[in-house]
Amino acid sequence: MTGAVFIVVGLIFLAITTGVKTLVLVQLRWATPGKTFYDALLANMASGLLLAMLAPRFSEIANTVPLFTLVLGFCLAAALIEGAVLRLLRDRSLLRCYLVSLAANAASFFVVLALTLNLLLA
Repeated sequence: MTGAVFIVVGLIFLAITTGVKTLVLVQLRWATPGKTFYDALLANMASGLLLAMLAPRFSEIANTVPLFTLVLGFCLAAALIEGAVLRLLRDRSLLRCYLVSLAANAASFFVVLALTLNLLLA
């Protein structure tokens, strides 16, 4: 039962972050809304899969590194991975891909943080 709960929570998290990243990419004039959603979904899935594979390594250092530093590391790694995926999907400069990815990840991180705090403190 707990495995199914983790899958459902992961899919909800994926939907929320993809939606926020799509809105940010549309505002930054990345591409048309349909193509932007596709790019955000693929980049988000790629970073999610790669970070999920690296998670056991990060859990080894979780006891020695502060939680904020660990979360910041995950966020920066996600931005780097997603910037590379966006670069592969569209013919844009690498700097623009990384800046757009960083902005989209920051926005989605704050939305997810606000929702999580709202659920925990309600």
